[in-house]
Amino acid sequence: MGDLLILFVMGFILVFIIGASLCLMVIQRIKMSRQAMKKKIEHLEREVDELKRTLH
Repeated sequence: MGDLLILFVMGFILVFIIGASLCLMVIQRIKMSRQAMKKKIEHLEREVDELKRTLH
């Protein structure tokens, strides 16, 4: 009975660790994609400014 409890607790801890690491990976992905979006937006804003200059 005690061995079963230990196995259950160890399994729960393992699942918790795996879940936490997956969550961290997803959060990092979101941060990276946000940075990429910001860079794209900045690039597009620069292109718009250049087009405005060439038109005027």
